Amino acid sequence: MNEKLIDVKTAKLAKTKGFDIHTEYGYTKEGKKRLVCSLKSDVSISDQVWIKAPTQSILRKWLRETHNLLIEVIWNGNEEFYFIIKVKEILGETLYESFDDHDIGHWNIYEEALESGLYEALKLIK
Repeated sequence: MNEKLIDVKTAKLAKTKGFDIHTEYGYTKEGKKRLVCSLKSDVSISDQVWIKAPTQSILRKWLRETHNLLIEVIWNGNEEFYFIIKVKEILGETLYESFDDHDIGHWNIYEEALESGLYEALKLIK
């Protein structure tokens, strides 16, 4: 079983929010995934800009440890998943819940709901 890398759209937003942890993969400016064995910072290789591409688990942990944002993925019992974003110190305070936002929707795949939750959590960082 392999960990899922975040999408290029999420990777670009994570970069703007200060994500700077070593990753094995990165995306080119054109959005192509590349294996990078020692991508310790954004580098230019052959005139291509690299954006770090962590796994969903690494980005989720970074959001929790650095910004105190928890992303929970919930199964609603009807073969659909949704996500909730909470503040770590105040577990009762929900910042965002996709279940109540019909523009965001529900997902049939856990990782797709998690990806959307990661993206929305990144948008909350000032």
